[in-house]
Amino acid sequence: MNTSKDVIPHTRRYRGNPLIARLPPEEISQEDLEDLLSYLPPPPDAAARAESARTRIFECEEIRNLQVCLERDLQLEVEIATVIREGYLDRRPSATYWRAHSAAVRRIKENAASTEPETVSVRAIALTGISGSGKSRTVSKILAMYPQLLIHNTKDDPRLPLKQVVWIKVDYPSNRSMGGFCSRFLEQLGALVGEDYKAKFGGGSVDDTITNIGVL
Repeated sequence: MNTSKDVIPHTRRYRGNPLIARLPPEEISQEDLEDLLSYLPPPPDAAARAESARTRIFECEEIRNLQVCLERDLQLEVEIATVIREGYLDRRPSATYWRAHSAAVRRIKENAASTEPETVSVRAIALTGISGSGKSRTVSKILAMYPQLLIHNTKDDPRLPLKQVVWIKVDYPSNRSMGGFCSRFLEQLGALVGEDYKAKFGGGSVDDTITNIGVL
């Protein structure tokens, strides 16, 4: 949870949007980013060097946690930072937005019973790579730069949502089922905002649950 004060974004198109103003400044030096996205195991001290050969072998396993920030990691950070902020441009709280939001919810529910899916365009990222190449660790470090949940003072501006979920990380279940993923999504989102979303929205069919997630 985060209740930090607003900051003025450097990027003009982000200014005046209270959902973006509560995020960390988009300006960050490359040196700071490299420090955040790297990990260098501490060098062994004299006591560690004096250990037996077998113990030193075990100690050397720490080198597996070595992470060097590469150009691809810096590019990924920019992509994630952009996706988060761009997603709020069309969600700037206003009377017009909330009317459009209500209309969108109705369309989602109507399309759930329709065979004609609605075309929706959103910015997204697909990250692929071999197992153990550092994908999950790098993404987790980048997301850790942002608060997961922001609490707004709706008394100052009733147009704001009380709770703003900035990001949520959901691992796909081992059974690889859509129903399992939806259930896990509702569990983790509900735990983050303090609601039992699984009981409230996950009791029906998979199609019904997906529709409920769309509404959320």
